[in-house]
Amino acid sequence: PKADDIDEDMKPINKNIKALSDRWVCHKKPGCSSDYCYPNPGDNGSHVCLTFPLLECWAAAMEKGPEYATLEMPPNHSSFSMISSDSLGRPSLLSVRRQQLDEQSKKATQAEAVPAAPAPTPAQAMPIINVNFPPEMFQAIRAASGMNLMDFCSAYELSQILQSKLSDHGFTSSHSLRYVTIDDLQKAGLLCGELAELKDAVARWCGE
Repeated sequence: PKADDIDEDMKPINKNIKALSDRWVCHKKPGCSSDYCYPNPGDNGSHVCLTFPLLECWAAAMEKGPEYATLEMPPNHSSFSMISSDSLGRPSLLSVRRQQLDEQSKKATQAEAVPAAPAPTPAQAMPIINVNFPPEMFQAIRAASGMNLMDFCSAYELSQILQSKLSDHGFTSSHSLRYVTIDDLQKAGLLCGELAELKDAVARWCGE
């Protein structure tokens, strides 16, 4: 695309993608099918193939600041989970919160799966013990709270391109996405793959 056709918000990210592509050209030929690779320092330098989604994720994280990602340091993101956290940037607050919610959801599921103990007979009567579960244990299965569009796309790993399309058509928060139709999104220029990614993100956010 021409320079004038590129969204202003995407220009810094595209610049970072170009810098990352130049830095991490794979020279292991033959032997590696990827054009761009990051040698994993925690796995004897095994190649992590840098696909375009990974490059875009890395490039977007660089815009948040050098503590999150640099040209030499990948972001602390689920897309780079194969790399030791010692070699990654600082996790974002949204990533930390999302991990906490996942852990709380697992605990709640495990608590529900524990079978109830049989009622004791009169001869075996035991003291009644009241157990109060903390309310935060069930936060993950309640109605989802509202998020602005940028935080929503970051939390559910939607691409910057998809975020820009939604923003250009007036979407500003996660709540509005629950009521939009497929026709509306197609008119906004979303591709089939982007529609699938967005549907998955909304389903996870709503806890379906």
